[in-house]
Order: sequence, then structure tokens, then C-alpha cells
Amino acid sequence: MSQMGHNNKSGKTIRLGSAALDRLDKLRHKGQSYDGLITELLDLHESETLTGQKITSSKRTRSDDEQV
Repeated sequence: MSQMGHNNKSGKTIRLGSAALDRLDKLRHKGQSYDGLITELLDLHESETLTGQKITSSKRTRSDDEQV
């Protein structure tokens, strides 16, 4: 996905600033698409909303995920 956005099959585009892309790049697993990452983040958000559980730190890293 470029900074200007990415067209998907439905023709919709999302725009992300460079700071947001940098943050997403830090979260992405090697070879993971932006679509896959955003889907994973949405799933996490939805599960937290349904269960009422929140992540205590906004500074999660890949190594944090590997320890879980």
C-alpha cells in the first residue's frame, strides 16, 4: 500500500499518512500484507470490545506477541 492509498476489489481506497504507515510497518509480520495486518487489528479490537478486556500498553512489539 502506498501512502496515497490502495485500491481493493470493491474500488474503495484508504489513505494513510506516513506516520501511520511507519507504525503499521513496525507491527507487520514478515511477508504480511497491509490487508492482513488491518484485519488482525480489527479482530483484536472487536474481541476487546466484546469481552471488555483492554491491552494495557499501547507500545506492543512483535516480541511481546511471541511471548504470549
